[in-house]
Amino acid sequence: MKLNWECIYDEKVFIYTRDDAKKGYWYYYFIINGHPHRKSTGETDEKRAKHIAIKKFMEAEANPDQHDRKAMTFKAVAERWLKFHETHSDIVNKRKAVEKFFVPYFHVELKLADIADLRQAHLTDYLAWRRSYHTEGPGSQQTKTTYRRRGKALRAATQSFGVPKNVTVNRESQNLNQILNFAVKEGYIHPVRCPKMDMLPDDGDVRPFFTAEQCGILLATARERIGQGHSDKIQAERQLAYDYIVTVYYTGLRPHEAHGLAWQDINLEGRVLRVRKGKTGHRFVAIPDQGLIDHLTDMQERRMAAAGDKFNDAQLVFADADGKPVKSFKTAFEGLIKACGFVSPDGKNFSFYGLRHHRATAMIEDDTPDGFVAKNLGTSRKMLDKYYDRTNAQTYL
Repeated sequence: MKLNWECIYDEKVFIYTRDDAKKGYWYYYFIINGHPHRKSTGETDEKRAKHIAIKKFMEAEANPDQHDRKAMTFKAVAERWLKFHETHSDIVNKRKAVEKFFVPYFHVELKLADIADLRQAHLTDYLAWRRSYHTEGPGSQQTKTTYRRRGKALRAATQSFGVPKNVTVNRESQNLNQILNFAVKEGYIHPVRCPKMDMLPDDGDVRPFFTAEQCGILLATARERIGQGHSDKIQAERQLAYDYIVTVYYTGLRPHEAHGLAWQDINLEGRVLRVRKGKTGHRFVAIPDQGLIDHLTDMQERRMAAAGDKFNDAQLVFADADGKPVKSFKTAFEGLIKACGFVSPDGKNFSFYGLRHHRATAMIEDDTPDGFVAKNLGTSRKMLDKYYDRTNAQTYL
């Protein structure tokens, strides 16, 4: 393609034609405040095209904040934003918020043809829609889900959810605000007209955590249940679940951080492990407890014996006998909690985060410096100060 340029006004305004253009229209081009203006004049006559180009330039100079742009849907902008953040450590949750909530509402429900038409009232309506998503909205209509296990497609009842917590909505809203700010930088929304999701107040909700006594019972019961399995397969699954619980208990890793561990991330001699994709990015976690060093050593020896020549340190730590990553131990953990007879005071379900909470509390009660605790857990001193009271047993992270 060849462009035939002609300057028509003060070295600022240009018109041009393209030799491959079917209709032979003239186009204009100029820059105002760093914003390029490029568009067809809709004319094949050069004289009339010059008149239109100069008129457009004068209009743009009189209104420098208004510049030519293509209309972009919310979905298109959100997809560009995801691509921009494709290497972000939290990209999975960002994509989930976009595909499950943002696009279904702003693109499908509102049918906005241009993200520039988004207003504050739309965000207010979105918040009401999001709160009722699982109780009255689209989420309440999803009664079955399909998942794959060992190559087979299985159907199961979907997990039930109620009204989301404020902390959950706020986490999603931060992503929504980032998309809108991204649209401003890309020139799709005027800065003055960009709406913003306000953060909701802390709902003060506390996840159930384990006491030191409960942790002891949990570990002992998990170890005992390995030999109670009715088959080699069940015993192997319970052994791996026990290994996972021990690792999280001693390190305070978030569940997804533990699932991402590879053998090459564990330095037994240096007593440190590496988290590649933590919530706060890459970090190293010290292993001061000899109990975990011994257990990780045993785990590695068992894996090497089972895998033989197929073993390599790039393999994930929590994988089955075939080397396939185990995505979740939730079912095994729920069975273990039931076997222990644990019931939280407020009736809420225990989770692996309870072990993280216990580890953080134990470190602080041992007068471990806050800086070390924050660094090891991948959080901040501000979060420790906000959620921990050394005189309060109901502390949590």
